[in-house]
Amino acid sequence: MIMPFSCPVRNRLSKYIKNNPIHLRHLLLILLLAWVAALYPKRINLVASDLGRHIKNGEIVFKQGKIISTNYYSYTVPDYPFPTHHWGIGVIYYVIWKTTGFKGLSVFNTLCILMSLFFFYRSAEKLSNYKYAFLFSLLIIPLLLFRVEVRPENVSYLFAGAVFFLLVRYHLKEITFKRLLTAMVIIQVLWVNIHIFFIFSLLFTGIFWFQHLVTRQSVKHYSILLGALILASMVSPFHVKAFLEPFTIMHNFEMKISENLPVPLTENGHLFRNLYFFYFKLVFLISLISFVFVILKRNLLSQSAYPLLFLFIGILSWKMNRFIALFGLVMIPVLAHNHRIIIENYKTTVHTVFYCMIWYGIINFSLIQSRSVLAKTGLGLEDERVNNAAYFFKNKGLKGPVLNNMNIGSYLIFHLFPQEKVFFDARPEAYPATFISDVYRPVFQRPEKWREGLAKYRFNVIFFYKRVMTDYEKSFLEERLSDPQWAVVFNDDYSIILIRK
Repeated sequence: MIMPFSCPVRNRLSKYIKNNPIHLRHLLLILLLAWVAALYPKRINLVASDLGRHIKNGEIVFKQGKIISTNYYSYTVPDYPFPTHHWGIGVIYYVIWKTTGFKGLSVFNTLCILMSLFFFYRSAEKLSNYKYAFLFSLLIIPLLLFRVEVRPENVSYLFAGAVFFLLVRYHLKEITFKRLLTAMVIIQVLWVNIHIFFIFSLLFTGIFWFQHLVTRQSVKHYSILLGALILASMVSPFHVKAFLEPFTIMHNFEMKISENLPVPLTENGHLFRNLYFFYFKLVFLISLISFVFVILKRNLLSQSAYPLLFLFIGILSWKMNRFIALFGLVMIPVLAHNHRIIIENYKTTVHTVFYCMIWYGIINFSLIQSRSVLAKTGLGLEDERVNNAAYFFKNKGLKGPVLNNMNIGSYLIFHLFPQEKVFFDARPEAYPATFISDVYRPVFQRPEKWREGLAKYRFNVIFFYKRVMTDYEKSFLEERLSDPQWAVVFNDDYSIILIRK
């Protein structure tokens, strides 16, 4: 009885597949996204990430209807003004975490990077063809595999890809200005409330505006778009402050954060880290060479948008290594565009050399980095035991004030707030520069400042993340371990807790 029904269905399906074969460009895109989906998800180390604080931000919005505008989680400077410009990502993370747990957050994070890759890939297709889009996507994939934690900036990559794709389509006259304006304003309003990288929509639009200006084309629509995006950037609980935050946030950074350091200062003896930065330099060099060939055959002003993109984001990545992944994504369409021009104007030998350079990078570095990342690939928490320290603190009824080091701050906010507040957390911009220079570091570095801090704040618990500590934090912890006033009550691979006797 099944066969008479199933055979016609099967025949119709076979006929449909035969008449509508999957185009090679679709197959390559599917394979590319599937590969990244297998490599990209990294298990969450909740102790060392900012994720816990973001989830708590969202919880406060839902339960109290409050968007935090001060250093709310700290007992040291609780009234210090700090606009939580990324409050929207907290809402998203909180909803996902409540409904699907940490695994759901891993899936969401991976989908964001896949969609960002999709948009930049499609932009490369528009500016060249699917072969170059696929080739240069392969080239930059290793640059996406370093900062793979669940971070708000991955949502920014998605928005950046969508904005760039829209601008390319408008530049090629595939969509109307009305459609471009509507879509980009909606994205900008969402983006400014989710992450500080919203400034890149203004950068992309400004670069296309400049190209039209120098080539004496009409800039009216781009001027209107820029104005609309600036106004949309103020549609936030913090209004003008939200718009100005990308320009002012570094003015109060007394603490050095590794992701904000220049590439030369970030390289060290860590093999994976050194390979990553070497690979970035290789992609940077390939990009630079491609522009040399393009400039020799084309008027620079007529193609100014792409060199400017390369210069702005390339230099930014050298100065602050956190932008390297975005640099890689932007280089997919830029390199595809350049390579199309090179093939049109140069001999096959140059074509062959260029391919050899690219494949040399792919073969020798992609696999090495992929293997390194695969060691921690997966969904959800890296280790469920990561929560044991917080559970111990609560189950044993320990009471603060808590003296913690920077990297564990968000973890404590997630687990212990509002019962306990933190001494410091991984938001140097949320603390006065004088607090970091005169209180936080001296407490760990100088015995007399430790005694002053102990008298002022009456620390009852020391709660440290052990895997990443500065030299002065290590020395301080060693001193407390030999101090008869303090006793270790919990110690595992991630955290250590001492209480005052």
